[in-house]
Amino acid sequence: MDENKGADGLESKKNALIERAKRLDRLIYGKTCEMKALAAVLNPEKHVMPIGRLRLELEKLEFRVATEAYTLELERNLLKHIKKKKEELEEAVAAAKKRGRIRFLEDGLVSLRKQREEVEKSIQAVKGEIVKGRRKEENDIYKQEKALQLAARERVHKKELDQYAGEPPPSLELGDIAIIRKKKEGES
Repeated sequence: MDENKGADGLESKKNALIERAKRLDRLIYGKTCEMKALAAVLNPEKHVMPIGRLRLELEKLEFRVATEAYTLELERNLLKHIKKKKEELEEAVAAAKKRGRIRFLEDGLVSLRKQREEVEKSIQAVKGEIVKGRRKEENDIYKQEKALQLAARERVHKKELDQYAGEPPPSLELGDIAIIRKKKEGES
């Protein structure tokens, strides 16, 4: 009975590990899809200036507009240029956030894949224990069947021997079974 409880326990442990592996697989798939989507949104061909440089240029332009006197036409051009730089800065910040998210997802994927490998190793170990237990059970059953067959053969053999063994029937005497001769002189 203990072996059955052990086998059932191993089966339930294996099933729990398989469920955990499925959850990890779903997480890995979701993060991979998110990474691919973010990578598709990022345009690798478009050159994005560093955020720090864009901020510095924007501050210089705003300072120039605020402190110097320009003609109306020149000031409008500077304001358009400032607006364009702000848009570039927003794009650069959004791209940096997406790249950061991709790096974060990559790190998470590495961790999840390691966990998945550990779970897979555990599953294989439990499967090995289950197979080992089943082989032991089969071996025990085989030995029991062999012992029963041997006992049955011995019973049949003993039954056959009992038919012929025992005391001779009371009406028989030794003279009836064998011829008794007397020794002659000189015989050994």
